[in-house]
Amino acid sequence: RLADAFDLMLENDRPIYGKILEGEWLDTGDKFNFVKATIHMALKHPETGKKLREYLKCKNDALDVE
Repeated sequence: RLADAFDLMLENDRPIYGKILEGEWLDTGDKFNFVKATIHMALKHPETGKKLREYLKCKNDALDVE
């Protein structure tokens, strides 16, 4: 775990550096959130965004029928 590495560094008087980042947090720690993050980024991508949006709209329409 990352926390264990931090503990080890602190025990050995090693510095730990951090940086506050602006933006969105996308959790990929499990399969479902990984898929959500992938879709989120693919929708923003110029090569895939339009086609994926159209695909998802078709799938959404199909879900409404079932």
